[in-house]
Amino acid sequence: MGVNDLFYSDKATLMVAIPTKPNTYGIVEPLYEIVDENVPVSITPISTYHSQQKYGVNSEVSFEISMDYIENCESVNRIVVENVPYTVKNFTIYPAFMCLPKSITYGLKR
Repeated sequence: MGVNDLFYSDKATLMVAIPTKPNTYGIVEPLYEIVDENVPVSITPISTYHSQQKYGVNSEVSFEISMDYIENCESVNRIVVENVPYTVKNFTIYPAFMCLPKSITYGLKR
């Protein structure tokens, strides 16, 4: 049991978009492939002010999800928590520090 297991009380499914061909109207609808399931995460709603301070003035981030770093998690662009899909707008990778492992925090929009 790691230190962060105390805080990561939710489970998430990480997904990545697969490019597809456009339909007859030229609209491309992405298909999503699962990267990892049942990943322990912590989801936190954030205010507009905090979002703008952390992710930039034009930020649309309304939730943050924190989790331990897993390989290739930078390519994730959709996260599903409790059957609710969230779109990844931005992410920040934090290096390992003392007893804390390397982690990643995603900025999400519903």
